[in-house]
Amino acid sequence: MSLLATDHSYLAAQGLSPDLIKGVIAVSTGLFDMTGFTSPAIPGYPFTDIFGDVEQMWNASPLKYVDGTQPPFLIMYGSNDNPGFAEDNTAFYHALVAAGSEAELHMIPGRNHQMIIGNAAQPGDPAREYILQFIRDHIGTASDAGPFAVPAVAGFEMPNVGTGRHETGPFPPSASGVTTPD
Repeated sequence: MSLLATDHSYLAAQGLSPDLIKGVIAVSTGLFDMTGFTSPAIPGYPFTDIFGDVEQMWNASPLKYVDGTQPPFLIMYGSNDNPGFAEDNTAFYHALVAAGSEAELHMIPGRNHQMIIGNAAQPGDPAREYILQFIRDHIGTASDAGPFAVPAVAGFEMPNVGTGRHETGPFPPSASGVTTPD
């Protein structure tokens, strides 16, 4: 998602505007600069088989495309994440801010990637609170979400997670549970 939000060529190839992305939540990504994960002593380590040489890795790096036109980013990493992730997340955050994009950076103590994701379902969890606040700040309510929002179903009540309120929607009345925009 970070590459899609930074390198606008992917959306342009589909005739879509980067403005469709209202925000990005990046959890323990550690791959904003793919070139940081190469080692000449270890052939194929770990992404050369996928991305090729260092130039191709740089072309696959979200950091390369930071130019101030990016949507807001919420970047979180854990204190127990893989080596290099803290530095990579921090460098990406600083690049976004220096270019004029909005970004937040949070280190979650005692966690790694899996623990951040797994614990985010728990009420009061710090990652959960950052995520919910980011969504409220940048997406708003379902009616504010734009043409790709899932329409509300009359009479369906869903708790507004984290606020104690209940709102109508957002699930469509289809057998698959998936609706596409008209």
